[in-house]
Amino acid sequence: MIKILILCTGNSCRSQMAHGFLKSFDSRLEVNSAGTEPSGKLNQKAVEVMKEIGIDISHHTSDSVDNYLDKEWDYVITVCGGANENCPAFLGKVKHRLHIGFDDPSFATGTPEFIESEYYRVRDEIKEAFWKFYQENLKGIVKEKYGSIASQSNLLAETQGCCGSSGCCGEPEFRMIADEYSGIEGYHAEADLGLGCGIPTEFTGC
Repeated sequence: MIKILILCTGNSCRSQMAHGFLKSFDSRLEVNSAGTEPSGKLNQKAVEVMKEIGIDISHHTSDSVDNYLDKEWDYVITVCGGANENCPAFLGKVKHRLHIGFDDPSFATGTPEFIESEYYRVRDEIKEAFWKFYQENLKGIVKEKYGSIASQSNLLAETQGCCGSSGCCGEPEFRMIADEYSGIEGYHAEADLGLGCGIPTEFTGC
């Protein structure tokens, strides 16, 4: 599947939120985040504001970019923001380099209410920007994979003489295909690909 590395300096806040959002959009993406000077721990306020919208990043780790230099990536995305912040460079193999910058809420100063509002603002900006990135760059690739799996299901239906929930769900091959569908974000909405027997909607009850 598509391999994405999100890069910043400390790997404690913004890159962790972006990591969490991408995985929530599509669990089949291979997403990692790292820092050039990792803090070794997550920003707990970032964990809290993500949890409030149903995304748990508490199990993430703050890692060094050195751990990922030996892999080849489809995308490396830097998320550093302010004018006084130097964006890290990735020296490994990558097909596409992108920069999507955000302010670092951990440097916010002022009243507790203002600081909290900065975390919400940056969180929501990250969600919007990475959803746009997913829609424009990744969703078409996922849909292509989706169509390929749907074609497999039709072929099995024809060769085994059954159709979706009318008899195929018990077959190991169909169970595997149904599991493939369940990992693709938005698959219910786009289930009807006009492929007839074995379309994803017929697997939802398997």
